[in-house]
Amino acid sequence: MSHFLSEEQELMRKNIREFVETEVKPKAMVIDKTGEFPLDLFKRAGELGLIGICVSEEYGGLGQQVSMENVVMEEVAKELPALAVVIDAHLLGMRAIENYGTDEQKQKYLPRAATGETVLALNWTESAGSTNYPEFTSMGKWDGDDLVLDCTKIFITNSHVADVNVVQGMVDRKMEVALVEKGTPGLETGDIYHKLGLHGSYTGTVRFNNVRVTKDKIMAVKPGLSPARETLCFLNMAAIALGISEGAFEKTKQYVLTRTRFGKPLGSFQVVANHIAKMATKIELMRSLTYDAARRFEEGRCDIMLNFMAKAYSSEECIKITNQCIQLHGGVGYTEDTGIARYMRDAKVTTIGELPTDIHYDFIAILQGMPIKTTVFPYSKDIC
Repeated sequence: MSHFLSEEQELMRKNIREFVETEVKPKAMVIDKTGEFPLDLFKRAGELGLIGICVSEEYGGLGQQVSMENVVMEEVAKELPALAVVIDAHLLGMRAIENYGTDEQKQKYLPRAATGETVLALNWTESAGSTNYPEFTSMGKWDGDDLVLDCTKIFITNSHVADVNVVQGMVDRKMEVALVEKGTPGLETGDIYHKLGLHGSYTGTVRFNNVRVTKDKIMAVKPGLSPARETLCFLNMAAIALGISEGAFEKTKQYVLTRTRFGKPLGSFQVVANHIAKMATKIELMRSLTYDAARRFEEGRCDIMLNFMAKAYSSEECIKITNQCIQLHGGVGYTEDTGIARYMRDAKVTTIGELPTDIHYDFIAILQGMPIKTTVFPYSKDIC
């Protein structure tokens, strides 16, 4: 049993793993090759309660603690990281509605989102960048109580399949969040980006050409939201990095135990065995950082620095581990047929998504008292 999960949570993990093994794993390499969006798997995950696992039961979820959301990310990423990122992007939209939505908006959008009936996309990044929001242009203007959006959002995950776009940006130097449903006049999507990895996860440009958003679809950005809650998304990306590392590691471990050289398993050679031991150690450190941060949040003694550390460390080690796994496979690891190379392609996004790793180290340095002036620290420095 995990040191971080209860017996009940471990049983839920077992059920999640069964779904991944029986339904996700058989399709993973095909999706990676074709780039087809895994809509059937997304909806199946919703039916099983995995997408809304942390959403309040009042709004159609299972009402579990944040650790279980991390478990979903970890287990799915072991076989199909693209699906984990699709779910994570959807969760970002749900979290925005949970944090800023009115009761009416929550009742309207969360139940169908929690069960996977609708797909959400969080529209945030602009051409100025994702962290450079002080230089964002105004994404629209007010016309009475209506907000008229006239902007372009880029690098939007779930861009071409979203039933509801959660659009977040600056209007008159104030943060605003609006809900734009599929089919709204003026809503357009550009090309789907051809990415290094995460094939099957659609990422693209979304344009809002004078899109009128009525008052009932505008959410109130509340000041004073807990910085710990605002940074929970970083733990999901850390869990994805953990899952990618574990997926590549387990396949590599089996390979070095069965592949022979001079009549002996590769794993019997000390240099190979030590690489396995080092990777196992790194994976356990990734797990400890991620789930300890989650548990602290659940117990009301959170430390946002741990959220930054978990994401930064896990993403960097994920790159190293997947690279080492290819190395231990030798030539066959460099081919796509073994399914190992895709892990390294998918791993790279973990150092970029949910803020680049260097930004996280900047945040950690600021919290350690370093006088960094080049990075905007957007959170309260209070522990919770």
